Amino acid sequence: MFNIKDLKPLLDNQPLLSLYLNVNPALRENQATTAAWRIWLKDALREIDRQHDKDETWQALRARVDEFFTTYRPESKGLALFFGEVMEQTVELPVDIENRASYGKPSL
Repeated sequence: MFNIKDLKPLLDNQPLLSLYLNVNPALRENQATTAAWRIWLKDALREIDRQHDKDETWQALRARVDEFFTTYRPESKGLALFFGEVMEQTVELPVDIENRASYGKPSL
């Protein structure tokens, strides 16, 4: 779980990709062949791609995000991910959360 000292590195890294995903495997929509959260994530990243298509920092981050999710298997209800140019932080959450994605200022 998060504590206050975990926030400082996130605030110091901009631009930052902030992802909040409801990966709860018990939810019916996440039991499909392709989990609902994966479909939502693909669409959200595609929208950010459109907004930052010429941003080299974003392109490098996007590649790291894609790599992360090639092997990711949910072990919690919620997942918070933060990708910065030189950092990455993952926080598994014991609660369902709303899917959200933002790139730029940290979304905490």
